[in-house]
Amino acid sequence: MEGLIFIWGSWILLVVFVFFLHHKVSSPLIAHLLIMIFLSQFYVSLDPIFLNAAFIYLVIIVCRYIGCLPYKAQFHVMIASFILALCEGSYYFFLTLEPLWFAWIPMWGSSFLMLYISILLLKDNGQRMMALFMGMVISDLLLFIVYFRIGLPYELFSLSWFDHIAIVALALLVWYTIESIGNYLFDESKHYHKKEV
Repeated sequence: MEGLIFIWGSWILLVVFVFFLHHKVSSPLIAHLLIMIFLSQFYVSLDPIFLNAAFIYLVIIVCRYIGCLPYKAQFHVMIASFILALCEGSYYFFLTLEPLWFAWIPMWGSSFLMLYISILLLKDNGQRMMALFMGMVISDLLLFIVYFRIGLPYELFSLSWFDHIAIVALALLVWYTIESIGNYLFDESKHYHKKEV
């Protein structure tokens, strides 16, 4: 979709965050979304390749947040990032070799596969998000290296890649909502049983 899912999804999230959830969502998240939308139209030229400016900003922000974690959590996030990168890279490489195996849309299939693996690997939702983003960065780099070695063209960190980021973030947001509802219902049932006793 060449960035349309990313742009539309970001604007919808901004409207929801600013007008409906302004007391629950931190202002840095809203600022990051606005900056990402603005920077997504610019490219930085590094001699053989062009990098999207929003990608550079995303990597800097995610690395900063990973750096603020305790050392053990940093280690877990980095290991999970490499596992997710190998998972997504092998998925897309296999898709290139055997396209008939994949009847569904590849981007959605890999998004839900990565979400499932991140849920298995990490407990904290913020750490899942950081691991997913860094895993997608590493996997795109790995795919670029493989395609470059065999002489096939590959656009590094394209707007379609940002669509993939948006789908993964949306899936993680849906999972977080399901978790929150489940925890709320569990706490309510525990409270109800205590009152009965």
